[in-house]
Amino acid sequence: MTSEFPTLPLPISALFFLLLPFSVPAISHPSDVTCGEAISSCGNIINITYPFWLVDDDSTSPHSHCGYRGFELFCWNNTPIIHLPSGNYTVTNIDYRNRTISLADTDIVVVREECPRVYHNLTFDPDSVLRYAPSDVNLTFFFDCTDGPPGLRIPCLGSAGGKRSYVFTTETMTENYHRLPRTCGAVVVVPVLQDALLAYIADELRSQYGGVLRSGFNLSWPKAVSGDCGSCERSGGRCGLNRTINSTWDFTCFCSDGIKTFLPSCAGKSVYLLNYSLFSTVTARLISLFFAALPPSVAQPIRLGQFHCMVFSLLI
Repeated sequence: MTSEFPTLPLPISALFFLLLPFSVPAISHPSDVTCGEAISSCGNIINITYPFWLVDDDSTSPHSHCGYRGFELFCWNNTPIIHLPSGNYTVTNIDYRNRTISLADTDIVVVREECPRVYHNLTFDPDSVLRYAPSDVNLTFFFDCTDGPPGLRIPCLGSAGGKRSYVFTTETMTENYHRLPRTCGAVVVVPVLQDALLAYIADELRSQYGGVLRSGFNLSWPKAVSGDCGSCERSGGRCGLNRTINSTWDFTCFCSDGIKTFLPSCAGKSVYLLNYSLFSTVTARLISLFFAALPPSVAQPIRLGQFHCMVFSLLI
């Protein structure tokens, strides 16, 4: 059986394999999206930017590429909220330099009681990169118990049937290990700021732990998430993500001139684009010259068109 395509002259075959190593995608090219418009504010949190992004509601945002997955914030009654699997948390501060976000349980913030009831542990999505910060420590609550150490009982939080509730720090958990409540309605562990906790002695904590909870806690994210966002922003760009052909999301710098680059900043993209454009122009010219030199038996319109597309598909 004969081959569908005729044997190519040696120069053409050599050109085909010569161009193959250069058939790589551009790392800087025009973008039909921009992240400049995605910078926004909600309440006391101003200039919300990558890796966080603000959405108006639960629907898909046109700026979802401007923030990291799981870092979306919602503005509810002029209050920035982040949703975690365990519930909603109010954002009180974002420190981009140290890569920490300060949160407080929204239920606790809204109630504003000295002895609020805590209903959920803090949990993370399995794919989340958010983690506890070094500034966090735990408070452990035992609610509606039939036993427990009297010195750690919460006097302002009663329950029907004579049941009692208790609050423990990490230290008092260790000290009272053999006297921990064993029959309770619920056990909840929540993070709090160590500095806020140190402001209370044990007796005050039992009746005023609401202030510690409202002070919130910190979560951190790894440097890999932020990429080289500082270099991108210093060059006038905005940080974001770009969906690749493998359906992964890579850090991208969206430049003010409508170019998106996978380089650390917008500073070096012009030279690359010039070199890439030059290479593309010269390559196209060489291919045209070689095809013009083909004998008629090779340069049949249909087969020539098929090979032409095959070569250019490697260059895109």
